[in-house]
Amino acid sequence: MWLLDEPHAGLDASGRDTVDGRSPLPTPTPAPRTRVVHGGHVAFVPMAEIDRALVTGRTEGFLKLIVGPRRLTPNLAGGRILGATVVAPRAGEILHEIALAMRAGLFPARVALTVHAYPTWSTAVRQAAAQLFMDVNGRHAEPARTDGHLATP
Repeated sequence: MWLLDEPHAGLDASGRDTVDGRSPLPTPTPAPRTRVVHGGHVAFVPMAEIDRALVTGRTEGFLKLIVGPRRLTPNLAGGRILGATVVAPRAGEILHEIALAMRAGLFPARVALTVHAYPTWSTAVRQAAAQLFMDVNGRHAEPARTDGHLATP
């Protein structure tokens, strides 16, 4: 499952948020190759680091959060959320928070500071957003690759 909001690249992102309920999960495919503007970051959280996944024994998968600068305040409070890739057993329960943050124009800092119920799958979103500001489980958001494509773990 992936979601993308990139109005300036001429890419039609409509209809790209899908839920695939197959189990076991299909082999993860790379996120769509999309251009990330200079100054963008990619946060990566494996489901094996999410307590809810550990409790249920479903640790396969990951969440990738893609963030870029805003126009007037480039990286203030983390910039803006451009999209995400979620490959996880409960991806449909995770992606809605990212879609809402994108639609409402929330700063990633607001997502990182929002109290999440514990343990839930959506804590992956909080951890990914927090990586923009600090190390989380030894991970920090990586800059987007210089060739304009998304970094991959």
